[in-house]
Amino acid sequence: MNKDDYMLFKEELSRGEEYLFTYHDVNYWISHGPNGDSSLARDDGTYCQDFNSLEELLKKLN
Repeated sequence: MNKDDYMLFKEELSRGEEYLFTYHDVNYWISHGPNGDSSLARDDGTYCQDFNSLEELLKKLN
């Protein structure tokens, strides 16, 4: 993902968009809610990690 795509991704997440992505053949959702919380969750519901902010979540993904 180039810098422009990353900035668009970050901006859209901050507006409430959710993204589904695959990592090591496992599907995950990444989202940011209106209350400021963000989360990373497996699509099958077996795992979810909450973050206090979008910045915190994105730092963990890097």
